[in-house]
Amino acid sequence: MVLRSHGLLRAAGLLLAALLLLTGCRRQQPLVHPGPPPPPPLLSTDPWQLSINQPGHVRVYLGNGYLGVNASQEGLGRDGEERLDAFVSGFYVNEGFAVGPQWAAPEIQINGKRLSPEGARDYTQTLDLRRGLLQTRYRWRGRPATEVEITLFPARHDPHLGVVQVALTPRRRCRVAISPAAAGVPGCAAAAVDRAGVGTEAPLAAAEVTLSPGERWVFTRYVGICAGRDAPAPERQAQSVAEQAAKQGFAAVLRAHTAAWERLWARDLTLEGDPRAQQVLNAFRYYLLASVCEGRADSVPPMGLSSAIYQGHIFWDADVWVFPALVPQYPELARSIVEYRYRTLPAAQANARAQGLRGADYAWESAQTGKETVNGEFVHGRHVNAGVALAQWQYYLWTGDRAWLKQRGYPVLRATADYWLSRVVRAGERYEIHGVMGPDETRGPVNNNAWTNAMAQLNLEVAARAARLVGETPDPRWSAVAARLWIPFDPRAGRYRQHDQEEQAGHKQADCELLIYPRRLAMPDEVAARTYDHYKSLVSTYGPAMTASIYATIAARLGRPAEAKERFHESWEPFLVGPYHLFSEKRTTPRTCFITGLAGTLQSILYGFAGLEPTEAGLRVNAALPPGWHGLRLTGIRWRGQTRDLDLKPAAP
Repeated sequence: MVLRSHGLLRAAGLLLAALLLLTGCRRQQPLVHPGPPPPPPLLSTDPWQLSINQPGHVRVYLGNGYLGVNASQEGLGRDGEERLDAFVSGFYVNEGFAVGPQWAAPEIQINGKRLSPEGARDYTQTLDLRRGLLQTRYRWRGRPATEVEITLFPARHDPHLGVVQVALTPRRRCRVAISPAAAGVPGCAAAAVDRAGVGTEAPLAAAEVTLSPGERWVFTRYVGICAGRDAPAPERQAQSVAEQAAKQGFAAVLRAHTAAWERLWARDLTLEGDPRAQQVLNAFRYYLLASVCEGRADSVPPMGLSSAIYQGHIFWDADVWVFPALVPQYPELARSIVEYRYRTLPAAQANARAQGLRGADYAWESAQTGKETVNGEFVHGRHVNAGVALAQWQYYLWTGDRAWLKQRGYPVLRATADYWLSRVVRAGERYEIHGVMGPDETRGPVNNNAWTNAMAQLNLEVAARAARLVGETPDPRWSAVAARLWIPFDPRAGRYRQHDQEEQAGHKQADCELLIYPRRLAMPDEVAARTYDHYKSLVSTYGPAMTASIYATIAARLGRPAEAKERFHESWEPFLVGPYHLFSEKRTTPRTCFITGLAGTLQSILYGFAGLEPTEAGLRVNAALPPGWHGLRLTGIRWRGQTRDLDLKPAAP
């Protein structure tokens, strides 16, 4: 017997649900369970199958770039009575990330008792990274004993589609009841249930069926989700998605979904010599790809689509951390990040005008509109503007798309360069920038933060270069200011300084070191080494996961592969949460899934060990594999319309 639920979450209903959930909350904090037992271990280091064989306190994040959903040991978007969060990309209410209806949380009862894996036998749960789905199987020990199989996935081939299938095989006659698609969520349409292939127009409160011993019962829910801004008629769009999926059937939908993931995985990253690291990297790549969707103008929040931490706002993380991890192999996905900045350019220009400044001043934290959403010292983090410019320029370097540069990239580069003309102050023969906050935010506003000044310099330089490429006349002041913009340097120590003020230990995260990478400021190797060695001793070991990956990249570029390998492991090992390699922002508190941090680890592979270096003259490769690695293979690198594969081996001893 088969039941197919055509789920429909109306755009208006989605909005209403979000408003009810977010009222009165400035920031939604992650759910913390008091003293959970340690998560069950993985069964193997299989690179694509993350499997456990006992239920426990686990969280799983799945996504297709538009829909994000959290699941638990049950294999559904619920953990007992708790409904876990689900999200829609770019869907904000009052500039806060809206927690949407949990479409994957049906409640199933057998003879009046809720189905649960607690105390189950033969339990297995697998996060299949390659196919982008979660499968849960167990033998329920209730009365009667029942074989349970649950499959859950947000469809990769259709970003508006979510699918959950439940199959039950009881040993004795029993009564099964299953809840509607969005039960308990105000404002959401009920599901229309198709019983045994016979359609019905009436929305049902629940589906119920009596099963005979050994009879396999399959319930498949196809949920179409469309936010109001994503289609002229979002209700019809959502209904059409669900109905088409139901007509195609589960097997066909699963094939299309799997094929879409296979097309992404054809662009591979293979590390030879460290099976555990390979498994972790595959998980990180899945979570990254699960957080971004092609053809959109929405960026990636620090937690992707897994959590409302930081209200799902967009930070410099997206441009400087996430974008570089995507663009070498997935420029079509990375484009959404630079498109978001183009879309929100008017808001950045309005922000600059409100301060009496020229050009565009991007928000430290932005959401749907691009307006600034915070106040206090964080508004001094003006390096965000140059980070925006860096991503715009890198997108052009990787794609060579001059039409895009003229229409979209250059307007952003021009506006951010003009902003810096308004911010610099003349100090004798040089220019300075005062009252800014660097990445080491514990210092507060300072004068001449090295990262900010060096990035502003880059912004001015690439704006001038882009102007010539698109046939425009660059403002001569861009080059003039860039040439004389002060980047603090200590001639006695032979290294760069983080800012003008006295330096202290306890830095929150890497700051001045970023001059070496990702700024790539031209400097002698010995100056880079002294700068790196000085500041790495000052960074707190309790800071966010935004330092060790940078150090791994820098050490590799400095020709220190053994140190780079150590830093590479430090970039992820202390931050893993649960059996499914979710990445936590902090070591001490699970705040997952931190896409910024895992993207930093991926950058250390791409730009550190593989040594990718995009330049106007071409793509350079300066590999530096560490001891113990037998090879590193990158396939499907997209460089200006061509596809390249790299097969890197350790240097001969």
